[in-house]
Amino acid sequence: MPDLFDNAMQEAGTSQIGRPHFARVMVDQNLVKDVNKAFDRYLGNKRLGQLRDVWPDLESVLSVLNGHGMELVLAHPKRYPITVTKLKKLIFDFVQYGGTSLEVSSGNDKPESVRLLEGLIKEHKIKASVGSDFHGPYGPWCQVGKFTPFDEARIGTVWQDW
Repeated sequence: MPDLFDNAMQEAGTSQIGRPHFARVMVDQNLVKDVNKAFDRYLGNKRLGQLRDVWPDLESVLSVLNGHGMELVLAHPKRYPITVTKLKKLIFDFVQYGGTSLEVSSGNDKPESVRLLEGLIKEHKIKASVGSDFHGPYGPWCQVGKFTPFDEARIGTVWQDW
């Protein structure tokens, strides 16, 4: 595989560079048939291009963001490869450090996952958020505005305050 970094940076423009930019460059240079093939062969989980993320700790991030009049939403928590026990601990810590909302549905979530998150939202008295996890037209797994329905009438949502 040739060095694609400069072209991926150019593809990213002013946005943060990520694997989708490398995938589009691979397609442009005819190295793969389409973006999905780039992820299947090179960029997906357990592939050479899947680098381990290095994240700052949750308390540090939330302490910087807290108190600036913004919703602090934990995005798509059921997509993290962790057990339910660790998920509950993550959400507990998130709320303790100032988190205010939880994305209860983010695309094609299983209804039982949404129900679990609804229960955790009620338990922690935080708000719900939703999203379609749309990152561009290359992924068949999501569509703009599509998400698994949830019980909006029984739990508070971030948009109720807007």
